[in-house]
Amino acid sequence: MKDMVNHPPHYNQHGVECIDAIKATTGDNFKDYLKGNIIKYLWRFNYKGKPVEDLQKAKWYLDKLINELTPYEPIPDIQDLLDQARGRKHKKREK
Repeated sequence: MKDMVNHPPHYNQHGVECIDAIKATTGDNFKDYLKGNIIKYLWRFNYKGKPVEDLQKAKWYLDKLINELTPYEPIPDIQDLLDQARGRKHKKREK
């Protein structure tokens, strides 16, 4: 069954997801693109015959925008976690 909200097949050609190509070409303006799509889907949800699907699409873009604004937190090093559990600080290792 096709997922018309999260992965519409017409947005993925030759192994490239359309949203990734848009992000790559819009750079810092990507967040504005996401906001525009949220507004678009909220604006028209009651007029195209699939209101829930359009609201799910608005939510998809909102979740994407939230992820863009969430700071990246690296996964802790396992040795740091072990040392933390043992109550001592770990020296950073040279790689």
